[in-house]
Amino acid sequence: MMRFSTSLLPITLFALTLCVGFHSSANADEGQAYTLRYQFHQGQVIRYEESLRDDYVIQVQEEVDEPFSYQTSGKSMKVIEVLEDGSAIADLQINWVTIKIRENGEEETFDSRTGEEPSVKFLALAQIIGRPRMRVKITTTGEVLEAESLLGDGGKPDPSTVEVLRRLPEQPVSVGEVWKEDAFIELALPDSQLKKKVRLQDRFKFVSVEDGVASIELETVVITPVDSAELQMQLLRRQPAGTYQIHLERGELLGFELNQNNEVPGFTNRPSKLTFRQKHTQRILPVQLSGGNDSTFR
Repeated sequence: MMRFSTSLLPITLFALTLCVGFHSSANADEGQAYTLRYQFHQGQVIRYEESLRDDYVIQVQEEVDEPFSYQTSGKSMKVIEVLEDGSAIADLQINWVTIKIRENGEEETFDSRTGEEPSVKFLALAQIIGRPRMRVKITTTGEVLEAESLLGDGGKPDPSTVEVLRRLPEQPVSVGEVWKEDAFIELALPDSQLKKKVRLQDRFKFVSVEDGVASIELETVVITPVDSAELQMQLLRRQPAGTYQIHLERGELLGFELNQNNEVPGFTNRPSKLTFRQKHTQRILPVQLSGGNDSTFR
């Protein structure tokens, strides 16, 4: 049985992606423009559940391997401070996680809620569960201006690489409108210390408003031509497409589903093809009130 490099299956702590507010009316009049902005409240804690499934089909000549990684987790964001311009200082935390992976023909699992001792593969992840792991400064349009680790390692991630909120348009938008955001990343050139700068573009479309819930489509595309398989492999996980549902009156992201289905042919010097499929979902969790009722108000 063929085996492929396990570097394709990182145990990814998928990005904390959470919308927390929109200025708008819950009623959608024809042609109505919405100024989309996040709203933050000091002490606000928003909890949600995410799932991420990665499936690979790796074919080299007649040999085929099908590794996968499946994760679910509970996460939260706590607003520590709201600044004069509406931006927020917030702490990000992973509350629990379950993972199942298959690589090199073997399966391994971990569930932080069972109290089991993690294997070496999951040890680093287990050590950060249940405590704030990162503090970020976020604007009302979702831009991360600052980020720092809270794990005592002195880490300061590049804010442009930290995905907490999807960027919102500066101008008001109406149902049917499209807006775009460009981002640039660097890909490592094979057998070189040089980098290739590649332009990505997020394309958003305001699809509808029904019963006070707005739906927004997202597609990420690669703008810069990338011909070599070595560089295409680095873009394999960077082209999601899907839909967000947003409750306009409460200004909350109710959930999303993003999917990917990408292929890289000829990634070895033999006839070969790598297929990657991903499904990434999130749903907001209700707050348990003292009377036993659920509410999603934060």
